[in-house]
Amino acid sequence: MRPKLKISHLTNLQDARYSAAVGFDYVSFCMERGHAKKLAPELVWNIANWLEGPEIILEVNADSMDELAETKVAPAMVAMPLANWPQNISETTVLLRTNVTTEPAELTAILDKGDSTGKDIFFEISLQRPDQLQPFLSILDRLFLHFPSLQMAHDFLKKGQHLSYGISLREEAEEAPGELNYEMLDELVAIYSDVHL
Repeated sequence: MRPKLKISHLTNLQDARYSAAVGFDYVSFCMERGHAKKLAPELVWNIANWLEGPEIILEVNADSMDELAETKVAPAMVAMPLANWPQNISETTVLLRTNVTTEPAELTAILDKGDSTGKDIFFEISLQRPDQLQPFLSILDRLFLHFPSLQMAHDFLKKGQHLSYGISLREEAEEAPGELNYEMLDELVAIYSDVHL
């Protein structure tokens, strides 16, 4: 299975439609209060209605949970920082963002609890180097990996080892604030298309 590709914090229809056209599996929109790329629920709904192909992820924090219903979009996942996770969240598929300072045993315990309560839980782990993935190999099928640069994501995909559930891109996918680097993303998608397990 190839890893899924996720691109986060899209702010406009052009970038969302580009991401859909080149084959991203998930596109993510920020609804986190206080975030510079927060979108209004109506704008998320308008963009999502123009998309075919990718599934939608809505990124929230504890202060913006009430806006989920206002989007009128049924997301594939709701994403939030692990530190802000209200465990009684009603959504059944949750993506929790964290980094390598989190103990693998803590993530495994969360997965076990999710299984017992009927929640499908994934994690997005921010790495500074690929070797930091080693302690998390037992839960690779539940991990989106986020690298600090597109080049590092390229290199990871080229090696084709320890492929996780997905690769997540954020600001490193931009050539300028709010402008995706289409050339680099085209290269990454080409590598992704050749990845097999």
